[in-house]
Amino acid sequence: MHRQDLLNYLHSHRTRFMDEVAYVCCAIEYTGNNPDCFEREHTPVHITGSA
Repeated sequence: MHRQDLLNYLHSHRTRFMDEVAYVCCAIEYTGNNPDCFEREHTPVHITGSA
């Protein structure tokens, strides 16, 4: 996945749970500010996923 794809998904995500809104906002900020957000070397946080 490309970073812009992830940002598009995050921006389109809708929830009725206010605590989840805060997590999504943090994820958008982190992903938008870190072009290398998928790299493990980017500690203490990086984006990962599985299917």
